[in-house]
Amino acid sequence: MLADRHRTAAVIALSRVPEAERSAHQDALETLLVHLYQGATPAAREAFRKRMDPLPQSQKPWGALERPSPTQWIGLGPPVPAVLILLLGQQDDDPDSAEDGNRLPDRDSKEGAPWVPLYAALDRWDTDAILQHIGPAGWQAPTPRPVPLDEGFGVELVPVIPVFTSASTAPSTSPASESNGHTPNGNGAGTGATPSGNGVGNGPAPDNGNGVAAPPALPTSTPTWRQPAVLASGAVVITLGGLALYALSRPRSAAPQPVPEIP
Repeated sequence: MLADRHRTAAVIALSRVPEAERSAHQDALETLLVHLYQGATPAAREAFRKRMDPLPQSQKPWGALERPSPTQWIGLGPPVPAVLILLLGQQDDDPDSAEDGNRLPDRDSKEGAPWVPLYAALDRWDTDAILQHIGPAGWQAPTPRPVPLDEGFGVELVPVIPVFTSASTAPSTSPASESNGHTPNGNGAGTGATPSGNGVGNGPAPDNGNGVAAPPALPTSTPTWRQPAVLASGAVVITLGGLALYALSRPRSAAPQPVPEIP
């Protein structure tokens, strides 16, 4: 298929001219439409005339670049300007010539598969997409962007944040549980949740509030050196040691000499 990329780019540029500046570019538009009309096939010329003849003279030639309103559009697909008929209906006088870069493979052929985005852009007259396919050496197929195989399916690792909670106190017991053995029995073993005199209890372990049984509390005991018996024994030892040192430190007196008898 012959589609002149230079004339396509010129049509897009003229279609973006503001209405206040159209009079300065009208000669360029008329010249471009004449070249496109002369190079089109008879069928394309007839279809172009059917689109332009109903327009009033005040809308010509710029009406060839405007999209018709949806209420006035009769055809398949979205409303497209009439000039697109001439752009896609050019008569190819030299099908074997591909050096100019203005020829596209047939859209139904195997070679036309990479050009499907360009065909779709031309069918709906998406000017931004069409300009992306115009290269310095001819029409250019879009370069596919490499997509990682796991894109969109990566597992996001949530950082582990340690949470420190203070241990709660053991729940208070009810009067019923107190009557069920909290008082130590004769052998010093209790049957409730509170340990008995010998530190052994067979009741349920207290809960720390998160559903996990808390470890049993260790009984607090007085250090050995602070017990009364140990303190008393230490005082006695210190006293005896002091007396022994005092006795050893005193000087011994000389033994009395016997008095000689007088004859």
